Amino acid sequence: MKKTILTLLILCTGSLTAMANTTMFFDDFNQESIGLKYNSFSNWNVVPNEGTVDVIGVGSGWNYFPDYGRYVDMDGSSGDAGIIETKAQFNLVAGVTYQLSFDLAGNQRGSQQDAVTVQVNMGDILNSNISLAYNAPFQNFVETFSVADNTSATISFAGFGGDNVGMLLDNVKLEAVNCPAPAAVPAPGAILLGSLGSALAGMIRKRIA
Repeated sequence: MKKTILTLLILCTGSLTAMANTTMFFDDFNQESIGLKYNSFSNWNVVPNEGTVDVIGVGSGWNYFPDYGRYVDMDGSSGDAGIIETKAQFNLVAGVTYQLSFDLAGNQRGSQQDAVTVQVNMGDILNSNISLAYNAPFQNFVETFSVADNTSATISFAGFGGDNVGMLLDNVKLEAVNCPAPAAVPAPGAILLGSLGSALAGMIRKRIA
């Protein structure tokens, strides 16, 4: 409990001014190597015995969206779509609103329409199923959620299908969007003037006495 509350304080009081959305996690997969049945992500685990995923894009033979760099094909080259889950657990605090945003595109390979299931904490907090036509370009999705009690959670994406061509995933971001604004802190000049005023008032009272 103490660890969760401390995390919120660090997250929400990094500045003396009202804060905009605070990014807790971001991954555009551009640091990953190109690979089929890829299982060496910096920030994700491929769930064992639940299929595979590929990393494609710039530098591969499947460079459908050069502006997006590298991205994940959620139906890897094993005939069994995979599931990726964040290695990190995120401390979520009651009373804070969170936004999970990500880009999805169709499989771009003339296949049937595919789907991806997005979950936070194994679906206990967020469970969303998204399907796109095979030729759909990348588009941004935003899921907003909150928690009733302080908790920690992971993010996962699960592909559906078994033909080695799945929906494409990129630019996953988790943000806290309504951190309470810090209490107003008087400017140093105002503090100094207040102190001088109190001192002068004390001197006047002494002379009158």
